This record gives sequence, structure tokens and C-alpha cells, in this order.
Amino acid sequence: MRFDQIDAIETYNDPNSCDRSEPETLYAVTYPDGTTIFNMSREEVLDYVEDVLDFGFSGSFSVREQEEE
Repeated sequence: MRFDQIDAIETYNDPNSCDRSEPETLYAVTYPDGTTIFNMSREEVLDYVEDVLDFGFSGSFSVREQEEE
């Protein structure tokens, strides 16, 4: 392994590094009947809502950020 690769790995694993990428926020979509879809990225939620609106879904649903485990 090259030294620059080792440095990149150490930087990624360092919790104090400003170069460390943030973990992706996941969301859950819940329907009035209690059905919930978990682990959706922001882009997946937006695509899903757009599809639901395109098909004329008239019910209500909620989107919330999932709690970290």
C-alpha cells in the first residue's frame, strides 16, 4: 500500500479531521396506516414523493430523519 493511501485512510478514520466525510442522513416515510419505509437517502425520498404525486396519491404521509442507532 502506498503512503498516500495510508494517509487518506488515517484521515478518514480520524474523528477530528475536517477532511472526513459526514455520514449520510437516512429518512423514513410513514403512511397513515402505519406502513413505514426505512433507510431512504434524501434523493430516494424526493424521487419517491415525486412518483407518488405523479400517480395522484391523495393521502397524507410523513417523512422524518431517522435516529442514529
